[in-house]
Amino acid sequence: MDSLDLKQSIKLLFKLAIRQLKRDKRRTLITGSAISLGLALFIFSDHIQQGSYQSLIKVGISTQAGHIVIQAQEHKDEQKIHDRQKLSKKLSKKPSRKLNQLDQRIEKVTELQMSLEQALSHAKISGLSLARAEIGGLLHSPVGGARTRLLAIDPQLEPKVSDWHKRLVPAKLPQGEKGEPIKSHWLKQDDDRGILLGQKLAERLDLTVGDKVVFSYSYQQENQSRLFRVRGVLKLSSEDQEASTALITLNAYNSSLNTQDQAQKVSIHLEQIDLLPQALAISHKLVKAHQAKQTNARLKLESLSWQEALPALYQFTLKDRQTSLAIFLIMGIMIAIGVLNTVAMSALERQRYFGVMMALGLSPKLMGALLVVEAFVLGIFASMIGLVLGILVSWPAVEYGLDLSEMVGEGMEVGGVVMETTIHAVWHPEGLLLFTSASIILSLLASLWPAWRTTHLSALDAMRGPDTQ
Repeated sequence: MDSLDLKQSIKLLFKLAIRQLKRDKRRTLITGSAISLGLALFIFSDHIQQGSYQSLIKVGISTQAGHIVIQAQEHKDEQKIHDRQKLSKKLSKKPSRKLNQLDQRIEKVTELQMSLEQALSHAKISGLSLARAEIGGLLHSPVGGARTRLLAIDPQLEPKVSDWHKRLVPAKLPQGEKGEPIKSHWLKQDDDRGILLGQKLAERLDLTVGDKVVFSYSYQQENQSRLFRVRGVLKLSSEDQEASTALITLNAYNSSLNTQDQAQKVSIHLEQIDLLPQALAISHKLVKAHQAKQTNARLKLESLSWQEALPALYQFTLKDRQTSLAIFLIMGIMIAIGVLNTVAMSALERQRYFGVMMALGLSPKLMGALLVVEAFVLGIFASMIGLVLGILVSWPAVEYGLDLSEMVGEGMEVGGVVMETTIHAVWHPEGLLLFTSASIILSLLASLWPAWRTTHLSALDAMRGPDTQ
């Protein structure tokens, strides 16, 4: 037996390993089921996780930022309403110059849009750029008031990147009035008086389509107000968002500030996310050139990727991935311990068998290698079954989505972005390869200690059996 060459030895080991796995069907089935079901669970969880990430990033990019955002550096401190309130109080001591700067922080930045679109087109990068702005204040109706942030958008371009227009719902009539809900309408480009309200905000102010509402805000050291007319109601992903969000046009924003063609930021939405580094480099170059021309500019512009523009969301995805990997690792180790226990028990029960094989000429190293090959063969077959099971279980979640409304209610805010209640899993080929390979490797590693122990047995000790040791 010792005269066998490497090829013959490997062939013999695989033959003996398969024979042993078939002989001990119960143990093989239990261990293989643990590997297969564990791998299927990992694959399903990974697909759901990837789907939730993409959903969050898509919503955040489409409604709050873009793949690339051009804005003033001061705008970083004003991503949330309460931050803007604190900043407004802080600047109230010196409002004349500084407030004017903040309200007009990106004056003429829209001039970058044309040159940026031309540069991206020249680099064969498809994308869309649009301007946005935001202003905080109070909305007043006959029944009360509510602190609100008005998001100024381009009603023609916005539907190409976000789903605000799909969230319009019929507006309920004010309390005490009877009749059918009134149909909501999307904003028009030249509408400088129209406003869309979150559903909870409309209910709190007891407003419906066609009603008037007054918006009060601070500008140039003075309290000012502007009259709007409700055009529609938005059904958003969370009640908190519905209670504090309203949409107006950029024309209405500029009319409120008595300016022209101004915005707080310009966002670029790319068709191919993998071209983001190249597009970001072009944006950095153009912003730097634009800033050099503005010799008297007091506010510096910056070009940010979506990860920089939405740091809370990006950090959440990173931490969640790390947490998930840690959980997957712990579960994998638990499965590997189960495999280790099975292989160890199998080796212990077969000591006399090993002694006979050693007496016939097989070396202890070959006996140890036999255990490794058994675990390797079992790991491959069980992992292939687990891969198929994982794909089959994931398919309904990819095709129809997974409803999490009972867990998160109407929506859950993550990093300033409201997560959808229905998560559609997405196929993740890298995850399939990673988890399947890890399953096979862990099965292989679990057999090393029993194999090492077997290599240190003599034929005589092995034939005596474990009871005599």
